[in-house]
Amino acid sequence: MAKESTDLPALTAPESPEPNATETIVVNAEAHRQPFNGWGTSLAWFANRTGDWSVREELAALLFNPPHEGESLGFTIARYDIGGGDHPDHAGKLRVGADVPSWRPDPDQDYDEAADSRQRWWLNAAAERAGQEFIADAIAYSAPWWMTISGRSNGYLDGTADHLIPGYESTFAAYLTDVVHHLAQHDAISFRTLSPLNEPGTAYWKADTKQEGMRVSPGASQRRLLDATWDALRERGLPTGLSAVDETGVESSLTALDALTEAGLDWHRIDQINVHTYLDGDRRALHELATRTLGKRLQMSEVTIDGGAYAPQTIQPSLAWAAHLTTDLTQLQPSEYVYWQAIEAEIDTVEGNGNWGFIHDHTPRSETYTVTKKFHAMRQYTNFIRPGAIFLETSSDRVIAAVDAMRSAVTIVIYNESSAEQPVTFEFTGLTSGASQAQVFRTSADEDRADLGSLDVEQGSLAVRLAPLSITTFCLPTGHTE
Repeated sequence: MAKESTDLPALTAPESPEPNATETIVVNAEAHRQPFNGWGTSLAWFANRTGDWSVREELAALLFNPPHEGESLGFTIARYDIGGGDHPDHAGKLRVGADVPSWRPDPDQDYDEAADSRQRWWLNAAAERAGQEFIADAIAYSAPWWMTISGRSNGYLDGTADHLIPGYESTFAAYLTDVVHHLAQHDAISFRTLSPLNEPGTAYWKADTKQEGMRVSPGASQRRLLDATWDALRERGLPTGLSAVDETGVESSLTALDALTEAGLDWHRIDQINVHTYLDGDRRALHELATRTLGKRLQMSEVTIDGGAYAPQTIQPSLAWAAHLTTDLTQLQPSEYVYWQAIEAEIDTVEGNGNWGFIHDHTPRSETYTVTKKFHAMRQYTNFIRPGAIFLETSSDRVIAAVDAMRSAVTIVIYNESSAEQPVTFEFTGLTSGASQAQVFRTSADEDRADLGSLDVEQGSLAVRLAPLSITTFCLPTGHTE
């Protein structure tokens, strides 16, 4: 029997549920979906803002320390932004932190080997904390200003026109691979992949935007840049693979991949497909195209959502995020999940009236920060579904289930957006000897990844009442040992 409700409020087995009131969710421990390599974040702007702060060690621990070492998201993937750098005449035009330094700010100057010290500190801090599980990917949001038609790194007056100077594909590719080579030699960072494109097909990149961005049209233009980057990586003798195409949404990703095929891209040159999920589309079709048709590893490489009006310490933004995350993991089924900016500038979230990020830094007022409710909500997933896990089939679209790398424990995460308790019965199949108890953790309006003890699993099922407006994680042994 379950513990009394005084110990596990709103999680005890329902005494007499009304007919058809209880939702039954089947979790099949033998029906495997995609393997999982880990969670991560883009560095870019927040790393450029906070990489020399007095509290940077605290912040790095909150993002990249293993979960068993304390309160942390336990990320193991870092996306490093190779800054393009804007023309000096345009200094101060980008949003706070977005002016990531260029490694070669002027064509008449040599490379600045000490460039980008703040983001590089974060890159090395992530590598140290994540240890053997660490994965580093590199991306560029724009070429340096002197390689662009407008002479800016934040876009062109016409957002529908290509921005890279024709014929500069090899020059830009050499710039990127020179940086990758330098970081390998001097920082001992071996980048697994490099992407020279970021949301390249959008018309957003106009010269008045507050961040770096560069349009490269789908099809032949993108193929030329990808081919040039592949050639540059091979000429440098680097083991780094090529990734593409980091389009803004699901449908634009499908369009871009098809256009590259039509343009004659040799897909053997691509190691990884990157997709952003800011805009919806047929996630299952994209998974099929990327992993089965093209045979590539699929990474959800960037997304964040506002989650409603600014209210970072309330549960509602966390529930909106849980819904988006669950949709991505169950339909797109990526092998890796990389958030946009784990740390957001509080000034931007207030001005934008949203709830981006898991931690808010107080730039430019002080070198301080605030942990948001969404930080704890994200821990419901990242603390328990770890690298090496394999996702499992379930009968519900709002449930994520995974078995760990040793196949010794199953994790289930479910959210309840209702303001009422919700009775649920989990039915388990494929557990080797049958679990007897499930550990329970919950984030709600007044709980932050709280440890609620354990509940009994009886005859392969677990009956619970989900608390209103909550995210709950259940961990139970499979009975399998290796």
